[in-house]
Amino acid sequence: MNHTYDGYTDNWDLYHDLSLLLDYIICIYMASKKKGLSEDADLAKLKGLVISESEVEQLLGEPQVVFDGDQDEAIKNLLTRIDVIHEIINQRREISRQKGFFLALSHLSEVFDLDPFEELCVFVCLASELDRKYEKLFAYLQDDINIKFPTVDLILKLLCRDKEDRLYSRAYFAPDGKLFSYFLETGEDAGALLSLACRLKLRSRVIRFLLLNEDMDTDLTESVEIINPEDTPAPLILEQEIKERLTKYVENNYGVLKQENKSLLFQLWGRTGSGKKLQMQHFCHEFKQKLLVVDLKRLTSRNSSLKDALEPVLFEAVLHQAVVGFTHLESLMGEEGDDEKILIILDVFKNFRGILFFLSEVQWKPKERFREYVYISIPFELPPEKDRKILWEHFARMNDFNGGIDWGVVSNKFNFTPGQIENAVITAKYLSSWDKDNPGELTSENLYTACYAQVHHHLERKATPIKAKYGWEDLILPSEQKQQLRNACNQVKYRNVVYGEWGFHNKLTYGKGLSILFSGPPGTGKTMGAQVIARELMLELYKIDLSQVISKYIGETEKNLKEIFDEAKYSNAILFFDETDALFGKRSEVKDAHDKYANIEVAFLLQKMEEYDGITVLATNYMQNIDEAFLRRIQFIIHFPFPDAQHREKLWRGIFPKQTPLSKDIDYKYLGKKFEVSGGNIKNMAVYAAFLAAEKKRPVGMAEIITAARFEMKKTGKVLVPDEFPEYADYFI
Repeated sequence: MNHTYDGYTDNWDLYHDLSLLLDYIICIYMASKKKGLSEDADLAKLKGLVISESEVEQLLGEPQVVFDGDQDEAIKNLLTRIDVIHEIINQRREISRQKGFFLALSHLSEVFDLDPFEELCVFVCLASELDRKYEKLFAYLQDDINIKFPTVDLILKLLCRDKEDRLYSRAYFAPDGKLFSYFLETGEDAGALLSLACRLKLRSRVIRFLLLNEDMDTDLTESVEIINPEDTPAPLILEQEIKERLTKYVENNYGVLKQENKSLLFQLWGRTGSGKKLQMQHFCHEFKQKLLVVDLKRLTSRNSSLKDALEPVLFEAVLHQAVVGFTHLESLMGEEGDDEKILIILDVFKNFRGILFFLSEVQWKPKERFREYVYISIPFELPPEKDRKILWEHFARMNDFNGGIDWGVVSNKFNFTPGQIENAVITAKYLSSWDKDNPGELTSENLYTACYAQVHHHLERKATPIKAKYGWEDLILPSEQKQQLRNACNQVKYRNVVYGEWGFHNKLTYGKGLSILFSGPPGTGKTMGAQVIARELMLELYKIDLSQVISKYIGETEKNLKEIFDEAKYSNAILFFDETDALFGKRSEVKDAHDKYANIEVAFLLQKMEEYDGITVLATNYMQNIDEAFLRRIQFIIHFPFPDAQHREKLWRGIFPKQTPLSKDIDYKYLGKKFEVSGGNIKNMAVYAAFLAAEKKRPVGMAEIITAARFEMKKTGKVLVPDEFPEYADYFI
């Protein structure tokens, strides 16, 4: 045939020719059937309930059915015409392919590797969506006005030329074959699918793609995202080595694995924001492939079973020839490493020969080896301190923040992933714009507020957050103790210099955190000291509730301690164990099982303190009860002495807020000398006196303070008598 045709410029042009082809195929079937029914007056009365031959001829249009005469000759002519139409369609489709015209049916055939029978079967099922005449034709051909879709039996009779061919082609309709796996509705059970009477209907997603070129299944838009290779991903500041290794591995092995019918499965695991998704984007950008990102947490939130939810995803993966990345894999992990749900993913995708990525916060360790997959696990560790500093500086420049912040100090305080660092800087930018005092200027307060907005932990379960209100001026201590506290703070401030720039991180694989022990009588300022450190370093402070930690059940105390330190590591929060004598007392000689496990608890605490990169503060009222072996593991031991008269005077002078009206008769030196109490007692006296003065609507004076002191001392069992205070004896009336 020498006639030359133009290529198809759209789907509808192709569907027109395929419809004509289908009409001729139907004509052949009818001629072969040689069904000679005459339309009489009685049949005409049943119009709409019975389809007549004349109505069929009108529906078919161009191809005319020959019921009388030489049937063999008629069929021969029809077959010749079908061969001509086939040739025209093939020629025009090839021209379209060469010119780059997109044809939905051709794309389906290519990516799903459909043979001519499968493709034509898909089109026959689509025909009813193109023209409702086919509903009547299918009903007529199946002798049932109610069957408007083709059955397996009709498809085989239309598309197969003899019984042997029909018997062979029946395998196309196996439950696990391509047609039912991807294209046809599978509402019936497997036994019904094998039945010749099984009705065939295209899935709505296939219809929408063939008719509308719909890019993504609308039912998946909440849980699946398509990223095109033309979209340039954000630059990789770190982890270049992982990108290069991934690229090189695929280049060297993918072709061989495909020949062996194996898929590549990479697991990228690490904390949220560590760059796992960005690595996938760079990978697909490098190989010019689409990326299908599947949020398993959202996908599994629907009521459908996991298998049913994954099958549409598989269709999209093949349709787009995409790399598939499953995020939040940890949401499918059961207890004790149970991976039953993960195995469902692998089973659904067992014939998918693309590349899969599993993204999770924790590592998944498969219990068995999978023949269909080559599995490679890639950890995404937290960046070391020097790399975190590079990230902070990079994102600060990207957001036009210049100077004023020591990024080395910030990087040491927050063990953040690259994503958390970027989010913190962006959030700080918004906060700076909102700041009424310094609009647009990046302040430490805004930056640290933004940092804590990135931290998600559950320390509140066993600890109480304490807002650090006190500064150095509020802490009344001897100069030596104050200097020790400043030295402790400096070990955090300049850790990036010592561990990072000076290389000490290579010498210390663990034990980079800071452990401090506060000892001293009650009320001497130990809790205030913890707050001063937190405020100076701008870190969160959590007071551990020992009643939620200590358990009489063996192993529970260690479990509680582990949970506390695991949660704290996400923010480097300061952990403040107050009144720790009950938990950290002298380790006893092992006389019974209880003593043995008590010692294990102390050893476990020491281990977790050394592993923790943040600050652990322990407070005890009785230094003599702490085991010496325990003390050797503490970096700073700071004693809070009972205040002498001079320090008590300072405490009295600083205890009242600036807004409090004070009488001129207050003798601070006298109070410091006369009342031998701790700072905690002085605070109680000051508050009590303030309420007494407020009741009398006058400034706080000695009368109120002496009265408050009498009640405070009485709590300790000491009764004040007028003879001890001759100057203020009148206040005892």
